[in-house]
Amino acid sequence: MTGTGRRLAETLGAAAIAAASGVPLDVTTFAAAVPYIGEALDARSSTKRLRRAVTEDLTNWAESEGLSEYLEQGIEIAMFAIARHGLQVHVLRRCSFDVERISESIINEVRGHDHGWGCAQGSELDGVHVVARGAVHAVVTTLVRQEHRVEGEILPVLADALKAQAERYERAAERDEEVLRLLRNLAAARTREADAEDLQRYLEQRLQVWDLETGIMPLHGRVRHPSQIERALNVASAEEGDGVLSVGQALARYEHLVVLGGPGAGKSWLAHRIVRDAAHAARDALRNGSRPQDVEIPILTTWETVRSQPANGSIRSRLLAASFASPGNGDLGSVELEERLQRLLGESRRVLVVVDSLDEAEKGDGADLLLRDIEGIADWRTVVTSRPSAWGTKPLTRRRTKGLATLRPLTWDTDTIPFIRTWFAGDPERAEALIGHLEADSGLRDSAGIPLMLGFFCVHAEEAPLDSPLPRTGHELYDTVIESLLVGDWSSATRPGDDQIAEAKRVLADWAWDAVRDAEDRAGLGDWGEAFTPATPGVPSPELLRALDNVAPLRRDGGGRTARTFRHRTVLEHLVATRIACLDAAATVDVLLPHLWYDPDWEVAVPRALALHPERNEVARRLHEETRFSTKTPLIRESDEQLGAMWLEVAADSCPEDWSEPERRRLEGLRVARCLRDTARVLRSGHWPNLDGSIVTALLSSLPTAEPRRLAEHCRAIARWATTGNERDEAVQCLMQRISSGRAAETARVVDALMQLGPSPKERRDASERILSVFAGEALPRDAGALAGVLLRLGLAVEDRRAARERILYGPRDEGTVGLTNLSLCVTGKERKRLLDALHALDLTCDERREAVRSLRAACDRTNDPTKLYRQVDALLSLDPQPEERRGLPDVIRAALPDAEPSTAALLVGALVRLDPEVPVPEDVSARIVDLLSGAKPKRVVGLVGALVTLDASEARRRAAAQTVLERLATSPSRFGGLLIEALLRLEPTAEERRTAASQLLDASNGASPKSVGKLLSALVRIGATPEDREQARGLIVSAIPRTSDVELVDHLVVTFERLEPTDEDRRGAVAALQRLLIDALPGRAANLAATLRRLNPTEDERRRAAATMQKALTQGTVGDLARVAEALLDLEITADERAAIAQQLLLRIEETNGSWGAKRPARVLRQLTTVSQWTAMLHGADAVT
Repeated sequence: MTGTGRRLAETLGAAAIAAASGVPLDVTTFAAAVPYIGEALDARSSTKRLRRAVTEDLTNWAESEGLSEYLEQGIEIAMFAIARHGLQVHVLRRCSFDVERISESIINEVRGHDHGWGCAQGSELDGVHVVARGAVHAVVTTLVRQEHRVEGEILPVLADALKAQAERYERAAERDEEVLRLLRNLAAARTREADAEDLQRYLEQRLQVWDLETGIMPLHGRVRHPSQIERALNVASAEEGDGVLSVGQALARYEHLVVLGGPGAGKSWLAHRIVRDAAHAARDALRNGSRPQDVEIPILTTWETVRSQPANGSIRSRLLAASFASPGNGDLGSVELEERLQRLLGESRRVLVVVDSLDEAEKGDGADLLLRDIEGIADWRTVVTSRPSAWGTKPLTRRRTKGLATLRPLTWDTDTIPFIRTWFAGDPERAEALIGHLEADSGLRDSAGIPLMLGFFCVHAEEAPLDSPLPRTGHELYDTVIESLLVGDWSSATRPGDDQIAEAKRVLADWAWDAVRDAEDRAGLGDWGEAFTPATPGVPSPELLRALDNVAPLRRDGGGRTARTFRHRTVLEHLVATRIACLDAAATVDVLLPHLWYDPDWEVAVPRALALHPERNEVARRLHEETRFSTKTPLIRESDEQLGAMWLEVAADSCPEDWSEPERRRLEGLRVARCLRDTARVLRSGHWPNLDGSIVTALLSSLPTAEPRRLAEHCRAIARWATTGNERDEAVQCLMQRISSGRAAETARVVDALMQLGPSPKERRDASERILSVFAGEALPRDAGALAGVLLRLGLAVEDRRAARERILYGPRDEGTVGLTNLSLCVTGKERKRLLDALHALDLTCDERREAVRSLRAACDRTNDPTKLYRQVDALLSLDPQPEERRGLPDVIRAALPDAEPSTAALLVGALVRLDPEVPVPEDVSARIVDLLSGAKPKRVVGLVGALVTLDASEARRRAAAQTVLERLATSPSRFGGLLIEALLRLEPTAEERRTAASQLLDASNGASPKSVGKLLSALVRIGATPEDREQARGLIVSAIPRTSDVELVDHLVVTFERLEPTDEDRRGAVAALQRLLIDALPGRAANLAATLRRLNPTEDERRRAAATMQKALTQGTVGDLARVAEALLDLEITADERAAIAQQLLLRIEETNGSWGAKRPARVLRQLTTVSQWTAMLHGADAVT
């Protein structure tokens, strides 16, 4: 018998003895109890001998029968049979201790439950049960033989053992139930989504944090909240031809907005204001009973924090995790609350994401791909901020205009002066003193248009004597502000002394230098991060550490890690410059030379270090020697452009007397040469004189033809340096001519320029009359809102405003338009809003409003055209009519609905609800909308469903509408799949409806074109898919990729692919598909495909293969194409030898470019490919990259 067989025999013996006790146990429990029974039997010698006797009898029987083949399974069956059907002592007595009768009784009982005991002779199963029967018989024989010992010795032992075991299992069952209860509670807690109360708690906490000062800490206990002092910022929209918009207008116009601004322009200020305004709106909506899913919730984070999140999650989860990990957002005080909020927002269709400081993210972070991922989130609105220099280096930002805006400086009268007076609300004398100092110096006044600099001026003025002059240069201002920050909130009795402040500034400069000195990429260009850990040896004293914390506070991220960050990026840049200025001239040149060209991270530190250096003339001489080139190739001209901009910043941060005569003349000549194309930088050196009038002469000659967006800067420079009244008058007359011959879109900029020249009341009236004369003949002034603002800025007299309102409201009065307002002729709501803004700005009177309302009301009653009716009702509602003026309009709208096209019907329903939201709309209107769904064009279905939701239709109507949408999904062309899914989602589909939609989308994708596959499967992601659906969808995408030559479509397919949770095998398949497309791709396509490939996180081997394939494209296309391919190869992390080879090809082709503009991009890429020694060698004429 095997060891296993003997153990089974021992177990059977224990089971038989235990069964004799008569304690009922289920089979599973009995089997678990057998080992404890064995231990109890072995604890006493008498029972141990009995157990051994039973085991030996069973073993001998089995061996004598020769049943080893079936032994183990048979004994196991016998054990459970005896456990279930007993060998109790009373049964032994009832059968008179007859072994045969007892065995047959047990087997008959078992056969009633297990028919296998009666199987046919000779089968394998029969052999097993033969062993089981024999085992039962052997056990019975042994127990009968030992009967007297069973009752006298065994039963007491068994009773105690089984009782203890039963108690043990009872306690275990109680513990298991408690554990299960805890697990159920934990699972509920981990899966429960946030509710309205959780959201309000989140918003209240964030509102407090987002209303703390950014960049400048409170001084001496005076807390100034941004909401109390900040000004509304305006932006210039690239898509609108640099038209000026408020931030609110830009947010309303663009779902995805990118805001650019230079150092200190107010990007972080703006980011906080946007989320704060959104949080206020969300909190108010929740308080008024709105559902959480209907409220847009804001989140705020930084690029650096997003980059630090694990890349293996979805982009939604990364952004949400980053928002809760961002140190500046504070702590909600509950991990469970954060998890609930992340679950809710991760599924929400209404989230506003603001990601600040793209320029502060490290290189190599895939910011371009991350941006595309963020803006690809369905239904979420996004705002991104960046410096222009950093934005221009990102591959995906190329040629983008939609949703791209640039921050405009603060205006003196409406922004700067109110800011200062609010800041010093408790000390008006100090406020007026600061205003006077700024007004006396146009250069400083211009600097105050930068929000950060304006704040710094206020910080400086906190304790400066009222009559003391302001710092003339940026570095002087930063020095005084940093000293104020170091002093912080100390009382006058304990504040640090001058020597302690000097020591703190030295430590800060060392920290800054340690943070950036080794932060470089392979080309030696800056790769600065946001946070740092000081490497300076020694532990500062508690007093010094307190001062340092005011400038570079410790912050803890979501992972519990601590690091320091400077309060503002420009503070770090200033401190780096001060540290470099401590080096000798030769060392300074060595540090600065790699960063003179195309290095956004160093764009502030390099010129400031030059301006601060005590040996600045020697440093400048050495740099000129390093950057003086004998020829003027396109590459060198582009290099000179970069260097010229840098030297202008040096002039702005220094004074003429700081320089030797040769260097001063060089800087003055540069300012004249670049005054037209780089006026803003020249103006920053406004404290430099215009000795011979060259700058004013050049600017005056440019005014008649200058681009409108440059006019204000040109006129500001003329006002700064004009030495005679004739120069100013000449500029005014030129601008008047441009008003008379210009377009409405240009006029606002011309007037903006005029205001820089300080026009007299007569000149203002002349400009107003010209504007009214030029634009009065237009039936519908397209830019009426802007023109009204212009007229008001010029100080339009009250008596002239009525004529302006008349012209804007009615246009030219002729026989065909009498009684009709321009409001009713507007085609879009945007046009109508501009007209209303203009009217209200020009003080629209109550009588004029009533006249316009009567005109529109009469037009509504007369028209038989539903489209015209909607425009007139919409215009009427924009004038906020009184209840009696609205009376009867609902009947007019309902009468028009049967004849309305689906799109117009949806708009009319919206107007019907707006007329009186408190009055329920009759059910027949909802029924009409549902009826229209079946025949409407697919692109109109979303609007109709929106109308149904607006009507708060019954659940039955919604389900009927959902079924209609599903029917349309099954029959409509695939290109409308996304629109129909959008409509279905607005109806809050059931699980069954989602399942049906997913099945239809997958069916339609089979055999569809790649474009249709992309649209359909993108919709599948939104509606929700099972794991099986996702697997099928991934396969469809991989097969679609090689079938298209449209690189944008390929990228869309890969984005959708990523959202379908691909496996490693899926990813390898998609990479292989992209590799096949790369083989024959032209340069432009190859560069785009490489960017798409990076989305899939290719392995090193896959990157190597892609790079090798792409290098074949370097022999084709223009030098611009070559630069694009080179950029893409850089992102694939090519080797040093490959970088040199690509740079060589680019160098040979760069001479093809036409002027410096065409060389700009190739030159930038060439610098990114090479070390500084290779770069300067090329500039000096080397024809090979070594």
